[in-house]
Amino acid sequence: MGFDSECDVTLEALNDEQVSSFITKFRNSLLSEHLDVSISDINKAMQHKGSLIKTIESYTEGGKTLKNLESEIPPILATITPDVNLVDPEKTIDPGKLAKKNSTRHH
Repeated sequence: MGFDSECDVTLEALNDEQVSSFITKFRNSLLSEHLDVSISDINKAMQHKGSLIKTIESYTEGGKTLKNLESEIPPILATITPDVNLVDPEKTIDPGKLAKKNSTRHH
């Protein structure tokens, strides 16, 4: 996303087993950190559950977890929040075009 503070990353192995293994290890390392369990536990849960979502859902109790966040904005806040297309666009925005667009609005 364009101006988000998080990092949205997509990786594709393109049928390369070494790359696929690296992606799996990297993903499981991030899950391990965010769920506060060992990488070994994540690997076992993935094998047992057969699903990334089911693995995450199996760690909803206890300290750390991952869950969907409600994204509904209360009506009063919706009136004072910037346009979502500017704050959270679907793709990056060319800074030059953005500056030009904003400068034409103020004249």
